[in-house]
Amino acid sequence: MWGIMTLESFLGTGLTFIISLLLTLRYKKMKLVLIIPISAIAGSLFSEIIEWNLEGILYGRLITNGLVSLCTIGLTKMFIKIFLTLRPKLLKLSNFLERNSLDYEELTDKEIKQLNELDSENVFGLPILILGIIGFLFGPQFLFIPIATLLLGVILLGSLDRSKGQNPWTFYMGIMFSIIGIFLHQADYVHILNL
Repeated sequence: MWGIMTLESFLGTGLTFIISLLLTLRYKKMKLVLIIPISAIAGSLFSEIIEWNLEGILYGRLITNGLVSLCTIGLTKMFIKIFLTLRPKLLKLSNFLERNSLDYEELTDKEIKQLNELDSENVFGLPILILGIIGFLFGPQFLFIPIATLLLGVILLGSLDRSKGQNPWTFYMGIMFSIIGIFLHQADYVHILNL
């Protein structure tokens, strides 16, 4: 019961994680007493249905998924607090880097004003996307790469300034690639790169 985690069990635990994360972020006033059983039962049922084990839910799997749900909720609330405290500092850093990376020497004041009115790209978005792709490519062999990218992407997502119309999709894609790299590592799947 507490042996090696099968792929079906891992997928159920992943579903528990995703449901807990979504319920915590979407329904901030929803109580832990509701989120934990909903996500743990859904993940356990998913694992049992995939394994074609319709005799009943294993209590060990239910307890494991409940602990995963509880940890997910705690970590999500912790990251939200970190995000809210770091957001102003990250916005200042992003604006500083954006101002100092532009060369306005040959432009008139009118052209500078027009450039500032256009939507801009966050300076941290592209590095997170590139690190996410590296985490996807090498995550099955080296787990620290996608985990570091995931944490860095979630923290630097706070530097996104929506008032300037900055595009969040580079962050979202980098985070998604790093999550896929973590899942590939857990499923013991290794893709071979022929360069």
